[in-house]
Amino acid sequence: MSKYIIAVVIYILGFWYLLIPLPGALSDFVYPPNVSSNQILPSYSSNLQTSYYSNANAKQILDFYKQQFKSLSCDTLKTINPICYLSPIVISRSPSLASFYLSTKIPSTYLLEIYYPLRNSLFLSIYQYKDRNGNLISSASPLYTSSGLNYSSLVSVYYFPSSVIVREATYIAIWLIIILLSILIKRIIKKR
Repeated sequence: MSKYIIAVVIYILGFWYLLIPLPGALSDFVYPPNVSSNQILPSYSSNLQTSYYSNANAKQILDFYKQQFKSLSCDTLKTINPICYLSPIVISRSPSLASFYLSTKIPSTYLLEIYYPLRNSLFLSIYQYKDRNGNLISSASPLYTSSGLNYSSLVSVYYFPSSVIVREATYIAIWLIIILLSILIKRIIKKR
């Protein structure tokens, strides 16, 4: 009987985790403090994506957006919001797959995904020049120059929000599959 109570508690906690509101659009995120308006590429900016030039390295950019992603996901009901106590997952994907994941023609040196399971995703595509040996070229040979400042990175940010209905339907389907598999396994064991 206690295993059923534990399962119900886990189910309710998971259901609550998926009901918590998410950042609605990319406009909820702010640019890093060192980004000015003349660095933003308007032709590559929309509600779900934006691109800008930066001098920050990939780790600085990742840390900035990881912290923002967590704080925006933790805006409501902070004391009982499980996301406030969890760090988002970061996956480093192959940069050659950038056009597959993001349908973009902008090249990528780093392709990073920040997400919480069964929720939304934030992709970072960072492009920096590399020499023939694959070493990153410093800002001494800039990617972009504006107002006398040299920028060594092109950062593209893509946000993929998810619907509460889809999240909850997926969660319910996962639980139904687990229940059906456990019933099937019990029947197979009883027959032996």
